[in-house]
Amino acid sequence: MPRKVIMRGLALVTLLLIMGTAFYSYAENLSFVDAFYFSGATLTTLGYGDIVPTNDASKIFTVFYALLGIGLIFYIFTEIFRLFFTGKLLKHEKKKS
Repeated sequence: MPRKVIMRGLALVTLLLIMGTAFYSYAENLSFVDAFYFSGATLTTLGYGDIVPTNDASKIFTVFYALLGIGLIFYIFTEIFRLFFTGKLLKHEKKKS
């Protein structure tokens, strides 16, 4: 069960990266690599500032994309730490062995 929560979260983050990459590639006319880089930088809150949204639609998308993505990533890390520190993650792995 604990592993399913983490795997679902990682699948959602992957889906968000794909969606962000596709959107920025189309809306900002970025290459795949640049769009993926910007999507990843936004989700991880790095925000180097070397690539920025240039039109209103991209700016609005970025606000909601960042809020959803950053929230999801924090949720995943919170679940991992909660499971680890309560011992449920380790107990679950020992039962499988």
